[in-house]
Amino acid sequence: MIRKDFSFQESELNYSIIINRIHLEKKGLTLNDLFQIIKELQNKYQNSIIQFFNDFYVLDEKQIFNSIYYTQKAYIRKRLISNNQNIEFLLYLSAKRQIKVCIDSFGISEEDIDKGILNYCVVSNKETLDQINQIVSEKIDFKEIELNYDNKTIEKYDRIKEFYEINENQIKSVLNSLDDKYILENIERNDINLLFEVLNDLLCEKMVLLSLKGIKLE
Repeated sequence: MIRKDFSFQESELNYSIIINRIHLEKKGLTLNDLFQIIKELQNKYQNSIIQFFNDFYVLDEKQIFNSIYYTQKAYIRKRLISNNQNIEFLLYLSAKRQIKVCIDSFGISEEDIDKGILNYCVVSNKETLDQINQIVSEKIDFKEIELNYDNKTIEKYDRIKEFYEINENQIKSVLNSLDDKYILENIERNDINLLFEVLNDLLCEKMVLLSLKGIKLE
């Protein structure tokens, strides 16, 4: 589990985050059960984010942190694209304008529940964060398992790059800005940490663009 506090003076943002990966200990939980738990928690903690998500297209924890930041920034400025913080978080994870795409790509399904491995995040003020997480643990029988967001592989790199429609010219442009001596040949086999850093920069750019645009409902 990740637990972090964030404070940004320039945007007057102060919030705390819990990100967890869990294994369901009992069968029988349904998608509707999960939605009901989220609804009850959001009714009680109205300024918070409580969201379960699919991590197949999540690059690493930094992408999650950035998605939360832009969601929180949009909320305090009353510029939410979706009028719902939970959906907004998925939109910024997807860095795309289509609600259907973000839900299909990052929302959880009955298949995810059947597999028994779920990811969730809680975003709230420091005082209520642990309260919300405690309620989640009381309503769902699970055990925490190791987070794997920082698992860096070429396969994951290619998958993320394809989903976000990032091309080689964009990759090379960022690499050149970082170090003009970087060897661009066989780029996929070079420093994987640097490649992930480049993807994070490009994903963050997409989030910035998303924050400046309206939504396209499809």
